[in-house]
Amino acid sequence: MPGILMLPLADEFQWSRSAISSVMSVGIFLYGMMGPFAASLLQKYGIRRVTVISLSLLAASLALTPLMQTLWQFELLWGLLSGLATGMMANVLGVTVAGNWFKERRGLVVGILTASAASGQLIFLPMLANITSPRVGAMPSLSPRPPFCLS
Repeated sequence: MPGILMLPLADEFQWSRSAISSVMSVGIFLYGMMGPFAASLLQKYGIRRVTVISLSLLAASLALTPLMQTLWQFELLWGLLSGLATGMMANVLGVTVAGNWFKERRGLVVGILTASAASGQLIFLPMLANITSPRVGAMPSLSPRPPFCLS
């Protein structure tokens, strides 16, 4: 998704591509680094509580995105909040669910969960690219997503 939004964000806010890339890099870094901590939080507080917290953080980040005006707001919303929230729900959540709920065929379940993430990208990234056009801009394409995070 970062690549799809790079040029629309640069055009809309007059930010450099390197500034946008640095924000996206922080988000991707936090996504990856959150894994071990997410596993610990899932074991300590439970799957439901951690998932609700992470989805709430992600929904708040995405709901506030259309209101951002400056680069530090983009860094806070997409670099910090989205990076942490998506890292808490990433691969560790699927492996934890598979380990806790499926005693037989865990590998199959983990494979299905991983394939569903890849399939979702194959389906939704082209749709996002289609609605993110130079005449519309980046913000309208991001606005409808937050309600779906909490459903």
